[in-house]
Amino acid sequence: MFDIKKGRIKEIRDLVYREFGIHISDSKIGSIEPKINKLLMNEKYRTAEDFFSELETGNPKSKELLIKYITTNHTYFFREAEHFAHLLEDIKKTNRTNITIWCAASSTGEEPYSIAMTLLDEGIKDFKILASDLDRSVLEEFNLGIYHDNRFIKTTKYQKIKYFTKESEGVYKIRSELRKHICIKRLNLMDNLYFTQPFDYIFCRNVFIYFDDTSRQRTLETLARSLKSGGKLYIGHTETLFTFPSSLRREANSVYRKL
Repeated sequence: MFDIKKGRIKEIRDLVYREFGIHISDSKIGSIEPKINKLLMNEKYRTAEDFFSELETGNPKSKELLIKYITTNHTYFFREAEHFAHLLEDIKKTNRTNITIWCAASSTGEEPYSIAMTLLDEGIKDFKILASDLDRSVLEEFNLGIYHDNRFIKTTKYQKIKYFTKESEGVYKIRSELRKHICIKRLNLMDNLYFTQPFDYIFCRNVFIYFDDTSRQRTLETLARSLKSGGKLYIGHTETLFTFPSSLRREANSVYRKL
C-alpha cells in the first residue's frame, strides 16, 4: 500500500468532478483510495506524490490513467437489448436512410458493434456510428476489436460466426464488415461539444449514474442539441431523468424523442 497523504483523496474527487463531471458522493469517497493504490502499483509509480505532482502540472497522461482506474467499464454485446429492438423498429417505421448514430459512452465497443449487428442482420447497411468515450485505454481496446468469450453471453451463435474470426481458444476478433461502419473518437461529455450535423439516434447509457444534477443537465443539453428533430435518445434502464431539456419527450422506458 502507498502512503497517500490526508486530503489527497478529496483533491482527486474534486478533480474528477471538475474535469469529467463524475460525482463521487461522501458515502462513496472511500472507494477512491484502493483504486488509486491499484493505479500506483500497476503503473509502477515510486511514490504516491510522484503521481499527484503529475496531476498538479496538468499532465494529460496522468489524467487518462486516473479516469481509467476510477471508472468501471463492465459490458458485453447486446446489453439491455430492448433498445436495439426499439432502434430497429423505429428505423423501419420512419424509413430512415443514411442513418447516423452516436454512442456517447462506447467503452470497449460492445454497444456500437451490437447496433451494427442488429442493423446488418436486417439488411440495413446505410448507417454510420460515431463511437466515443472519455477513457483512451478502452478506446484502444475497442480499436483492436478482440473480445473474450465472456462478452458473448447474449450473442447468437450465428452472429458470432458471421461477424467474428476466432483468434485462439475463447478469443475472437471483429470482422471488417462491422468495423467499417464505425468511427472511434475520444470525447469528453463535459466539453462544449458541437457537431456539423445532428444525429438520428444517440445512445448515452449508464452514464448519468456517475453525474450529479449539474453534470447531468449539462450533458443532456449537449445530447438534445445533437439530435435531429424526431431523433431518439437512449439512456440506461436503471437511470431516471427527473428533469430534462424541454425539447425532449419521454417516449418509452429510458427512451426520449426530440421534438
